[in-house]
Amino acid sequence: MNDSPKEFLAAWRESFIDQQTVEPDDLDALMAELLEDADEDGVSREELDKAAHGDLRGYLATAVRARSRELHAAE
Repeated sequence: MNDSPKEFLAAWRESFIDQQTVEPDDLDALMAELLEDADEDGVSREELDKAAHGDLRGYLATAVRARSRELHAAE
């Protein structure tokens, strides 16, 4: 799908977080989905952590909070 774990993570975020309605409560489900998709693409959890500057869960939480703020601001 992508040339690197960083590109995979950015593309996944764009598709699954930035283009959808997400809430902070969705974090666990998103994390599971991300790891499953990455595994299918041959990207390891360790590679994702490195692409997320050592904190994959924090990266997702930040993305989800930002998207949630965008959605609530648009209401």
